[in-house]
Amino acid sequence: MRFILFVSCLVISGQTQALEIKELFDKATSKLHEIMGETKEVKETITLPPIVQVKENATSIEVYNKSAPIYKQGKKFNDLTLEQKRKFRIAFLQELNRIVRSEEVSNEKLVSQLNVLEQGGTREGVYRSLVLDQVYSSLESYEEPSSDKLLDFTANFGEKFLRRNFSKDAMSKLNLWSIKRITTEKGLELLDAMNSNEQHIYRWYAVFSENIATAYPSLWKTKLRSSTNRLVHYKWAQSVPFQQIKSEFIIKLHTVMNFLQGQN
Repeated sequence: MRFILFVSCLVISGQTQALEIKELFDKATSKLHEIMGETKEVKETITLPPIVQVKENATSIEVYNKSAPIYKQGKKFNDLTLEQKRKFRIAFLQELNRIVRSEEVSNEKLVSQLNVLEQGGTREGVYRSLVLDQVYSSLESYEEPSSDKLLDFTANFGEKFLRRNFSKDAMSKLNLWSIKRITTEKGLELLDAMNSNEQHIYRWYAVFSENIATAYPSLWKTKLRSSTNRLVHYKWAQSVPFQQIKSEFIIKLHTVMNFLQGQN
């Protein structure tokens, strides 16, 4: 009960926390811009890595190998106190529910999801619980045509970042909710497949983040997300836990797709 009350107090002061977190991101990003600037050499150096072929093998256990260096990074976040981590986790969970399911999360559900994270669960796991339940399945069953801009983006994203052919004809038979789930899943699979070479993950994430920051500047409310400097995104990815790279990818991809569905 005391835990729920504590979390409720954090939620009530959510706007203040969000501002604090935004300020932390913005200060860090400003410092990176100050040190590194925006140079032509950045784009020439930080390019897309080779896109590996994801093995669709139900018996493979490679994805569960957590010995790679990328699983050990993120010391600055890991060294925070539990209360400090909760502020970031609550802000993430509120945004995740809003972006993925277009709903504000209830206090009860927020407490449940926060408990999952604090008991060793992952951000990716919470995301999967949102898109694999009956509620999301019902959203996927809606007869809602996908916009041309959403279909174009999906095809381009698949070709450039996944080396997959998402044909517009095939995708046009799916609605926004299905397209978001499928493309995000393929992106997460690719990140896992690259886990033995963290430099490739940083490069992939940096190019993806710079591309969407450049193409959709009005969508991003922090300096970090709106930065069009690949090195800023690369350095950020180096500094945080792997799960935070994944969660930013999830939120960014869903944000763009939500926006494009509303464009005719």
